[in-house]
Amino acid sequence: MRDLDIRTLSFLAMVSGLLLAVGLHLVKRVMPEESSLRFWTHGANASAVAYVLLAMRGIAPDLLSIVVANTLLVVATVFWYLGNRQFRGFKAQFAWYWVLTAVLALLLWYFTYEAPNLAARLIVVSAALAAPLFASAMIFLRPGETRDKAVRAFVATAFALMSLLMAARATVTLFMTSPGQDFMTVVSPVHTFSLIFGVALNITLGIGLPLLLSGRVHSRLLESEDRYRTLYQKTPAILHSIDTHGRLVQVSDFWTGALGYTRDEVIGRKSSEFLTPESRRFAVEKVLPEFFQTGLSIDIAYQFVTKDGRTLDFELSALGEYILKPPQIASLKVKVEHALKFRG
Repeated sequence: MRDLDIRTLSFLAMVSGLLLAVGLHLVKRVMPEESSLRFWTHGANASAVAYVLLAMRGIAPDLLSIVVANTLLVVATVFWYLGNRQFRGFKAQFAWYWVLTAVLALLLWYFTYEAPNLAARLIVVSAALAAPLFASAMIFLRPGETRDKAVRAFVATAFALMSLLMAARATVTLFMTSPGQDFMTVVSPVHTFSLIFGVALNITLGIGLPLLLSGRVHSRLLESEDRYRTLYQKTPAILHSIDTHGRLVQVSDFWTGALGYTRDEVIGRKSSEFLTPESRRFAVEKVLPEFFQTGLSIDIAYQFVTKDGRTLDFELSALGEYILKPPQIASLKVKVEHALKFRG
């Protein structure tokens, strides 16, 4: 690894950063409501651009390949830190990370143009990177849901190792740097490993962050399913759901209790089968056509027939949700849920 070319490693780090950014952008299209993705994506973008500029050292001006490139690396770690805080739901705090970034940019300028000093640049950059990386590791190591504990530990380990490497680089630079040394042409283990770890961090984030998000989605689905099940089991109201063909797909326990049926006796049958002829005619000829056309909430009186032949009066409140696909597909999905409140 010591003999790997720094420019090649910078290119690999750039590619891994770009792939991470593209992957997070794709995930963001699927989960636009997840605000942490916005910070993570900004971090991946900043990291990729930084490695591009680092690879252009000696070709691009020092302002870009040294000052801007290293500042962007710190900006990337700050965005990852902010995304991690957002993901864990932590409250806002004093923006120490932007103060750190501003101070770093000024010091880079000073040690590049006013008092050129390679060792000083490496020390301040390494220290500035270590701080938000370590903070990110601590965020994921804080107690939380056990469901994603292993993935959080996986991502936290990557942040912690990168932070320790940066701290080590800052420490040993004082003893390893010689006057006039250029790490783009002279091999240095500490710089080689820092780029290798940078690639590894991008790969880890590319695996770990989507896993964390998918785990959160799964958790939310389970919670939603539990609430849905509880609603139908414990609600003191007649509640049922039908598909676009009018067939029952779910009924509340109160529904079966009031009408005297078991769940197996009603699921898959049309809801209109349980109406009186007058209510059925009214529903088929007027209410449902108007409802499916407008999707507006309606409140009407209905009469249901129980299993033993009794007639019960209900008030029906229906809510429709239309989801239109692109015109080329020309498909329409209709979700209809009837909330029936027992009146008599």
